[in-house]
Amino acid sequence: MTSSPWEQWQQVRATVQPQVAVVLGSGLGHLPLHYREAARVAYAEIPELTRGTVPGHTSCLSVGWYQDRPLILALGRLHLYEGLSLNQATALIRRLAEQKIQRIILTNAAGSLHPSLTPGSILSICAHYQLVGTDGWRSLARCQPVREVYAQDLYERLRTVPQGIYAAVTGPCYETPAEVQALVRCGVAAVGMSTAWEAEEAQRLGLEVVALSCLTNYATGIAGSVPHHAEVLQTSQQAHGRMWQLIASLLE
Repeated sequence: MTSSPWEQWQQVRATVQPQVAVVLGSGLGHLPLHYREAARVAYAEIPELTRGTVPGHTSCLSVGWYQDRPLILALGRLHLYEGLSLNQATALIRRLAEQKIQRIILTNAAGSLHPSLTPGSILSICAHYQLVGTDGWRSLARCQPVREVYAQDLYERLRTVPQGIYAAVTGPCYETPAEVQALVRCGVAAVGMSTAWEAEEAQRLGLEVVALSCLTNYATGIAGSVPHHAEVLQTSQQAHGRMWQLIASLLE
């Protein structure tokens, strides 16, 4: 019997033996320089996954070597606002955890909530709020973001970039000026539509978790900004090289 594309990919993964996986967010999902791909499989060929519908997300899983270090690359992610449940949106993390990795690096494109964090800069996420569901925003009243899911010792390697709190919202619409100001008052540095539930699932499965945001734009009302997806993709693509310099520091 002929093996499926997913089974074939897993056979290659077993020979490469990566210890780290990287999830690449909007505009970041193209292969970096110095990466040698051994195999690729579409999300649609993987159990429980589906092809993403958002521009800038290739929806493929790649295994290979980056600067001779074995690595899994998730080229794009799945979002709640694509009509998925929380369980479906975290299925990619479970499939990655099954591949015997020890560490996962989550990247995303996010909106900056502070004028000093200019578009094109990168933020290391040290904590998050998960503002999902009817009671999601109530967590802001407690001002107690989730910190324990992130492997704080690894953040010593990211001292060259600012660190801050990330707020994850459902999307797909961008936040209103009033919502942005509420986040600012609770100390949030960046806002996006992913990553928080992925980080929590990865930590539950025993993985070391690090997360990086490419700040692609100012959030609504910050410095007069009116965000749009084309700006997100363009800025994240420009920051691709800088993002990979940081990712490289986390691979050992």
